[in-house]
Amino acid sequence: MQAGTWRGRPDGDAHRRDKTRALRVGAVVVLALALGAVLRPVAAAPAADEAPVLLGVNVARGHIDLAMIAPVNSTVTFFEDVEGAPVELGTGSARPPAAGGPQGMASIPAIPWRCDRTVRRLRAQAKTTDGRTIEATNEARTPECRDRIRITAPTRVEPGARIPITLKDRWQLGDLPVRVCVARAKARRQCSSLRFAPGQKALSLSRNAGAGVGIVDIDLVVAGTHRHQKVGVGRDVPAGSRPVMLVTGDSMIQGIDTILGQQLKKRFRVIGQTRPGTGVSKPLDTPWTTFARQQATNHKPAVTVVLLGGNDGFPMTNPAGEKVECCGEAWRVEYLSRLETMADAYGRGGRGTIVWSLLPPTRRTDLVEPMGAVNDAIRRLAAARPQIELVDLHKLFGPTYRDDIGGQRVRDPDGLHFSLAGQRMAAKAIIAAIRKAAPAGGS
Repeated sequence: MQAGTWRGRPDGDAHRRDKTRALRVGAVVVLALALGAVLRPVAAAPAADEAPVLLGVNVARGHIDLAMIAPVNSTVTFFEDVEGAPVELGTGSARPPAAGGPQGMASIPAIPWRCDRTVRRLRAQAKTTDGRTIEATNEARTPECRDRIRITAPTRVEPGARIPITLKDRWQLGDLPVRVCVARAKARRQCSSLRFAPGQKALSLSRNAGAGVGIVDIDLVVAGTHRHQKVGVGRDVPAGSRPVMLVTGDSMIQGIDTILGQQLKKRFRVIGQTRPGTGVSKPLDTPWTTFARQQATNHKPAVTVVLLGGNDGFPMTNPAGEKVECCGEAWRVEYLSRLETMADAYGRGGRGTIVWSLLPPTRRTDLVEPMGAVNDAIRRLAAARPQIELVDLHKLFGPTYRDDIGGQRVRDPDGLHFSLAGQRMAAKAIIAAIRKAAPAGGS
């Protein structure tokens, strides 16, 4: 998808993560004008010659950006439904685009992720200049607070030393109380309360390791959830008991990774790494072939779950130096070669199981051919490698595009991503594949 996706930053590479919110919302405008939407007219429907109204939801790191495409000069009020009651988030005016036209865009400052609500049900109401009232709705899922704070500490220190500890806010929001407890064998548990200031990204502290040889357990408590880190004092820390499951891909896997983390946390240590807006064929500072090797080296996953390819369709250069355009046989062969490199990394020489998902059907006519070519390459990959368990999301959500399945809206208004119900359905199919491929919880 050359235009990119608006469910996250356009690339996963570090130097691009500091783009301004204005640029991200600008990307929303370009794409949203081309998309359909779920529209619920309150007073009167928009005129027949007007483009559809869309509430765009962009899940970026730590924030959710909202933008409504509505008739120019409409006054738009944004709401979040909390326990069945609307809570006003802010008001904006639908500004005309530079190129002109009847549809403009209204937005408000980004709203932060929350520890107490991971499912956000959002609504926007536009009051047009001719007296009509129009509403559009959308939903978003954000990560649990359990994994919000990363603990960094040495795995081993000498008796009598102090243990340096760094707490990093992955959401980069700050304004969060935390509690740090340290427990040693035959010693009283010691706890202290700390607080990230608004906007503070990291906290540094240290704790006494004690004079004896043993294991120190650092227990970080955030919003009622616990995260443990063990430090060996004069000895090594025993290997962890849970194998690692890596959940990775582009924005299509967002939300699904959270569900997998919730439902499989007793069997696996689940690590989610998404790169919204990226693709295997898309030019990146860190290509997926390189990134997959880095992931396998850093995390040593027993199981890797992959959902990737909705942004693909870019020209590629093959090893012979030839430029191949999407989506003929030469392009598919080169794409398959890159998938094979990734599979080699995730397979870890036979020690890793791979669960790879096909892309579901899309309503976007410009994406049908490239996504079909991606699915063809994935099928070839799985057919040649028995260690890859294929999840047929194309069949589950198809065979042609459907907004609703079993009375539930399973796709996002953009015609590409999943709704919350769709995320749950996809996660269920992926979990079934994981149990089939790794029934004992490991490789």
